[in-house]
Amino acid sequence: MARIYKWVDANGDVHYSEQAPPESKARELKVQSRPADTAELDRLKEKAGLTPPKEGAKTPEEALAPTAADKAADAKQRQKNCQIARKNLEVLGTSRRVATKDEKGNYVRLDDNQRQAQMEQARKQIEENCK
Repeated sequence: MARIYKWVDANGDVHYSEQAPPESKARELKVQSRPADTAELDRLKEKAGLTPPKEGAKTPEEALAPTAADKAADAKQRQKNCQIARKNLEVLGTSRRVATKDEKGNYVRLDDNQRQAQMEQARKQIEENCK
């Protein structure tokens, strides 16, 4: 039987190794030396960092990088946000009396200072999303 050891370090991270660490209490996992499913043993070793990454495998940075679909979805959302911000600025600039809903769902009329703050916020959103 192959020996694989599992232990938790002082930071709470779980480790797997073919050798028990000298200063730590490790639990020996029982693994068949010739498992019926060698892929499972390979996955366990890879998880433990005991095997080199497979050729063509993505690095963690590559795995976290946005995909083309992610970029397209972000662009679509920015376009939608741009349209909303432009409409908000138009309404705030052309209407004398502007009301908004509060957290209870009641309409509250904005005073001139609040309206100007809302207009500034809409301008910032346009700047961020309408590129």
